[in-house]
Amino acid sequence: MIDFRDKYKDHVDTCIKKTREVLEATSIDSLVLCSGITRTYFSDDQTMPFREHPHFARIVPLKGSDHLLQVTRDRKPLLIRVKKEDFWYADSFVEDTWWAEFFEYKEVISSEDAWNEIVDIKNSAFIGENTKVALANGITLDGINPKNLVELLDYERSIKTLYEVACIRAANKIASLGHIRAKEVFYNGGSERDIHFAYLEGTEQLERELPYETIVAINEHGSTLHYQHKDAYRKNGASLLLDAGASYNGYVSDITRTHTTDKSHPIFREIVSGVELLQKSLVDEITVGKTLKDLHESAHKKIQELLLEHKILIGNIERIQQFALSKVFFPHGVGHFLGIQVHDVGNARANAEHLRTGNKIEVGQVFTVEPGVYFIPTLLAKHRSGDTSALFNWSLIEQLLPYGGVRIEDNVHVSSAGVVNLTREFLS
Repeated sequence: MIDFRDKYKDHVDTCIKKTREVLEATSIDSLVLCSGITRTYFSDDQTMPFREHPHFARIVPLKGSDHLLQVTRDRKPLLIRVKKEDFWYADSFVEDTWWAEFFEYKEVISSEDAWNEIVDIKNSAFIGENTKVALANGITLDGINPKNLVELLDYERSIKTLYEVACIRAANKIASLGHIRAKEVFYNGGSERDIHFAYLEGTEQLERELPYETIVAINEHGSTLHYQHKDAYRKNGASLLLDAGASYNGYVSDITRTHTTDKSHPIFREIVSGVELLQKSLVDEITVGKTLKDLHESAHKKIQELLLEHKILIGNIERIQQFALSKVFFPHGVGHFLGIQVHDVGNARANAEHLRTGNKIEVGQVFTVEPGVYFIPTLLAKHRSGDTSALFNWSLIEQLLPYGGVRIEDNVHVSSAGVVNLTREFLS
């Protein structure tokens, strides 16, 4: 366990200060945050996988459902932990409650008891899923997940404290160990399932502890951006796209690497090298005041050049640009915010470029940089006939289809001293 307690105090002070500023700006006296509620599958008594609500998890590294945190404009924050008396399931494991000293800390045995501890509910807002319970306990309808308050808090979440950056860095270190172990198994001829198990072994994390399901894509499976299966029989692959992260104290990493063997097409291997260099150059371009859209457009320009260099796209450059043909090979955004959530803060896409934020790059942000080149049959099929068909080198594309695609992804922090790559310290 890495000890970040010194950074945590400053982190909590910052979070509470910013929350109080938001309360003042929205004329609300207090905010009640819930860690989340458990749900069951339809017509079943089995619970779905649970994750803590990000606004709660940012302030308190406490696992489990139904906990409440109340932040007011002047009192010490009130944290109410629900320790259920249950012989079916164990309570969320907590080594110690070192963080409790920063709150007025109470323990109760039920959600109902937790709500009974909340004080001065008048003119309060609530962020969470269990809205019926909040309404029954005095929160008004206008105070349930108020849009203006949530948006202001989301913005504050996009600027990471030193504690948050340290946790994301630790998550990168853990994930890197998994990537290194998984790579070894791939080069030893392992299947997608073998590689997945090796990744878990390397990280020493359970599947439910990972921030998202690993993407272990051998050969043409790499053309499916979020390929979810783990083929037990696909062995001795020519290429591997591995997209996998890890978690630490509720914060996550999101890393992708693409590996090839001498069985893959030499041009595909050159594309992997080209995307690697391209990705590093994009990280070097990150500048405060630019936007991710600027970086995204630069990525498309560089990918177009790479496709032309290897004669995957051919012919008139103006027409290639006119039809935006690089999007056929790079159909996703160049990056997204990272933190408590894999796609942190912004859930709705901000524009047609598949980017989840239109914000300018600022000091304190952490986001991914993940260009790629893919050979996706459904996207290519639209251009096999018609005006754009002659701009594609179909003979070469047919030879590259069996290798799926390439993605290289790092996690970067925009610090006051410059851009820090949180991934490359641990993984080449």
